[in-house]
This record gives sequence, C-alpha cells and structure tokens, in this order.
Amino acid sequence: MTSKRTWWERFKASSAHTQANIVCTILVMLATIGYAIIAARQLVSMNGQLSEVSKQFPEIQKSAAAAKLAADTAANTLTLSEANYRRDERAWVVVDQMSIIESYPGDDKFPASWKYGLYVRNVGKTIARDVRIHIDKAFGTGELSKHGVYLFQMRAFKGMHGKPFSPDARGPESLAPGERSAIPVLTSGSAPQRFPGSSAVGIDNIIGRIDYIDAFNVRHWRTFCYYAFDEKGDLIHCLSGNDQDQNPEPAVSSVSH
Repeated sequence: MTSKRTWWERFKASSAHTQANIVCTILVMLATIGYAIIAARQLVSMNGQLSEVSKQFPEIQKSAAAAKLAADTAANTLTLSEANYRRDERAWVVVDQMSIIESYPGDDKFPASWKYGLYVRNVGKTIARDVRIHIDKAFGTGELSKHGVYLFQMRAFKGMHGKPFSPDARGPESLAPGERSAIPVLTSGSAPQRFPGSSAVGIDNIIGRIDYIDAFNVRHWRTFCYYAFDEKGDLIHCLSGNDQDQNPEPAVSSVSH
C-alpha cells in the first residue's frame, strides 16, 4: 500500500519547469499581498492628511483673503502716490496777462473799444506741450449765463460737433516751467454800452479756453471769461467760466499729434 506523499515530496518529484512555475506563483502572491498592505497603509495616511487639511481649510481661506487685501491695499497706495506725484509735478497753464495793445475812442454811436493781447504762463513744474488758445466774443445785455459761457468754451452748441466758430490760435509749441508766452494771442473788447431809455447794459464778453498736454501725456484745459467794466478798458472776471479741468493724472495714454 502506497503511503500518501507530502506536498514537499510531490514538489521535489515534479519537473524543473513545474517547480519554477510554483515558485513564481508563490512570489507573485507574496508581492500582491505586500502591495495590498502598503496601499492600505497609504490610504489610511492620506485619509488622515485629508481630514487635517479639511480642519485647516477655513484658516487657509482667511490667510488667502488677508493676503489679497494686503496686495490690493498696496496697489491702491501706489496708485494714489503716483497720482499725487503727477499732480504736484505736472504743468499748469494759466492766463498771465490781458494787456491793452491799441485803444479806439468811443463816439455817439459806438462805445470805446480796445485790442487786447493775451499772454499765458506755465506755473507748473514740468513742460506743457501743444499749447492752444481759443477765444470767442459774445455781446449781450449783461453777462452770459453760466450755461451760455459753457457752450462757447466747451464748443457744445448743437451741430458744432466740437468745432469752434473760429479756429484755435496756436500758442507756443511748448512752455517750460515758469515760462510765459512770448507772442500774445489777440482779441478785442468794448466798454459797457448803455441804451437810451433802458436800464439794460450791453457787455462785450471775452470767452476763451487754453488746451495743452502735460509731461505725462495727459490733456488739460483752462477756461477764462472777461469783460471791460469801465471806460478805460479795465477787465474783470465773469461770474462763471474761469475753471480748470479735473482730468485724472494716473491715466497714461498715448496722445496723437
């Protein structure tokens, strides 16, 4: 009677090819078991890390919001500093003088009148370029209304499309800081005119605007309005129309010439 052989005896009695297959199968099985153990440990570790991150997420959100607020504050501060610097350093062109060049005595039909020369000056700290001066005349009984002055200075009459009744008088090519225009722009005015049998007074309004570009390529303007208030040709400011623009300095843009 043949005794039952053990698995080891059967293994030894088998061929070399069979033995190799058995050994490889055992090794693959052991490797699979080992990989499963490692994967299980990694999964446990990842679950723990995920749980920790979930706990810290609100704090991370707060930190990100604080960082963004700090960056925005820094950007706003830089923009404000740049604007203040440009406002302090930019050109400012103003009317420096309106002087009488010629006088024309009045008579029974016409009031005295004068030819004036307008000089402008850059009172800012940097150069003003492409200086242009526009002057209109408007005769009326009393001063023009604020709206009427605005229509002349801003060229806003219906159908004008930004074009003046008369062309701009080109000023100096540029004005350095403190420089005054060498050649005046000419205009004229007359004394107040009184009409027989009426309390109305005719006033010759001199209405104008100065346009220029500063060193930071920002366009600016200055308006003016005068009229002669006596028989000597002395000028006084109108109640409105003596303003300057509020164009923001931070906007750097290319300017066409």
